[in-house]
Amino acid sequence: MKIKLVYICHPFSHGGLANSAFIETNKKAVERICKKIVKKTNGYVLPIAPQIYFQHLLTNDNGQHETYELAMQMCLALVRKCDEVWVYGIPVFGMIRELDLASSLKIPIINV
Repeated sequence: MKIKLVYICHPFSHGGLANSAFIETNKKAVERICKKIVKKTNGYVLPIAPQIYFQHLLTNDNGQHETYELAMQMCLALVRKCDEVWVYGIPVFGMIRELDLASSLKIPIINV
């Protein structure tokens, strides 16, 4: 069985401008989404969720993004590696860049 890599495209920090409560709410939402995907697909789909992986690397003590563009470049690198992009919510800020890249690479985009 080949595991499908799926990029989770979900709001996170609104371009690095959101407060820590907003970021934490989005992170928890993505965590729930990822757990649901793994459970529903019995591990056939591996959710790639930078909202979970990068937060502790890219926020300061106040929860504000210090290096938004670096985070975006890492997210775009992950998009390039994925088989599909699943979109949750209305695309904003960085999500639009992720979707534009996926589209240009002909990576299927699924609105969930």
